[in-house]
Amino acid sequence: EITPTEINYAGNYGSTQIRVPISKTVQRPGGVQYSGTANGQSIEVDILYAQCNDGMSDRRYQHSVSPTANGTTYKGCGGAILPPVTLNGTQWRITHIDSSALTAEQSAKASVRFDKDRIGVSVGCNQMSGGYKAENHNLTVSTMISTMMGCPAPLDSYERSISALFGEAVHMRYTDKGGLELLGKGSRKLVLQQVI
Repeated sequence: EITPTEINYAGNYGSTQIRVPISKTVQRPGGVQYSGTANGQSIEVDILYAQCNDGMSDRRYQHSVSPTANGTTYKGCGGAILPPVTLNGTQWRITHIDSSALTAEQSAKASVRFDKDRIGVSVGCNQMSGGYKAENHNLTVSTMISTMMGCPAPLDSYERSISALFGEAVHMRYTDKGGLELLGKGSRKLVLQQVI
């Protein structure tokens, strides 16, 4: 992490911790380099303003980042998480429905999945699905079909909210933390976090 005044580096899965004040900032064509030294520890971070894929999760990031910590250079990605190139094949965990934040237990069972031209949704009770088309930050969902189990509260109201949302024009807005907001009329919305 680079703040306005310091570099905070955690490497080797957290076993290497370096925190130093920024002593030098160099703007370069297509990037920037930060460096600092304190208490016998040094770090230099080269940031290239080019998209980067971390190779493990297939997430795309805004920048390619190369920190050199105490003489050892590492390669990685940083900056904002970029939206997926396509929704096809992605799975998302639902964190909010309208103005309601789901509990961790509810969110673990609530998901949206996009496969080819189909969308599948569940909040932990019925399975809902339909066709979809995503274009220019707009999502159009064809008539949703659903299994017909009676669901306890609040799952029943969550399902009604989702059906209402997908029954109208939906605007898609990606967040820089790997999230996706599906926005309908008024306060209708789903807030999703991509599952990697």
